[in-house]
Amino acid sequence: MKDPVSFPIPQYARDVVAMADFLKLDKFTYVGHSMGGGIGYELGVEHGDRLNKLVLVAPIPKVKVHVFFWIVCSERRSRKEVRRQ
Repeated sequence: MKDPVSFPIPQYARDVVAMADFLKLDKFTYVGHSMGGGIGYELGVEHGDRLNKLVLVAPIPKVKVHVFFWIVCSERRSRKEVRRQ
């Protein structure tokens, strides 16, 4: 199994949106369990306008959520810094 950083949750969320685009869905309901819940967090934050409803069932445990948001925030800071250069 690869390191989780190799498959970042924001990429999975973009993949979900790409699938919705492929299916020609302007809005959709997303149900996520465990890691899927982490993907749901990202969808809600970055693509909330695409969601009719967001259902999270036993999402990433609290400890991992803090790590997840730290990683997401770090990635966003890095992307902003790259854009400024």
